[in-house]
Amino acid sequence: MHVGNTHNTHNNGMVRSYNMIVMNLLLVLQVYENLVKQLEPPPEALQQQQQPNGAAPQPAGGPIADLPSDQHALVWIQYMRFARRDSVTASRRMFIRAKKSPRCPWQVYVASALMEWRHARLPDVARKIFEKGLEVAEFATTPEFILAYSDFLCDLGDVDNTRALFERVLTEDANRKSSMLWERYLAFEFEMGDLQSALRLEKRAREALGESGSAGAGAARNMQLLLLRYQFIDSWPCTPEQKQYLAYLLNKGPAPPGFEKQKRSGRGDSESGTDREGRADRDRHKEEGDRDH
Repeated sequence: MHVGNTHNTHNNGMVRSYNMIVMNLLLVLQVYENLVKQLEPPPEALQQQQQPNGAAPQPAGGPIADLPSDQHALVWIQYMRFARRDSVTASRRMFIRAKKSPRCPWQVYVASALMEWRHARLPDVARKIFEKGLEVAEFATTPEFILAYSDFLCDLGDVDNTRALFERVLTEDANRKSSMLWERYLAFEFEMGDLQSALRLEKRAREALGESGSAGAGAARNMQLLLLRYQFIDSWPCTPEQKQYLAYLLNKGPAPPGFEKQKRSGRGDSESGTDREGRADRDRHKEEGDRDH
């Protein structure tokens, strides 16, 4: 009798634990639904879209909808991850739903593609998702999306298609002025290509990027392109101070310590050639005057 009661108590505890898990999952599901519904058009807007000359639907709106697009991406991606714990099919349905929402961020495409590659081991499906993303005009000129695609191809060891991707996106005017794309393409070519091809690409990068920006930016750009030959990940063949100075000239970082003070004093690197010559003449005349006295 005692053994039977113990068994029943154990079963009741398991049932309560199971019910608690189900309730928590339903609660999480409801939270995600409340979030994504702010990013989707209301049902009446979808009905209007189906009518002739219907305007493009807008998100229903709410606190989440008012946040930047990367926060919208996080909502969809976390929901996709939650769904993936049930099945890959569930995460795919969530991606399709996200893709149909207005202004779906590029990060959602990347997250879905990487789930297909890393969890389902389906590189062809992942590649198709990236290609669908490139069909979106905004994503086709977003360097971060393009580089995520190139990283995926590199993970596959697909050198030819990685090179073809860079060549394809660099036909866009906006992409030709992207230092981020040229730098990554050059780093890839110096690592995976032959030297002559890399040097030809380096020349193209110099011509495309030109000498825009602050004084000395052109020289700094040339130096940076040269250093890409020997760079590996975050290791550069220069001192941290030199790297910081290059980043400053290229408008990618703050001024090195003491540099702004030196500029304000009118000396050092900020001093023009005319100023230096005038100062040298004054110093020479002063020395001659001291000798005469």
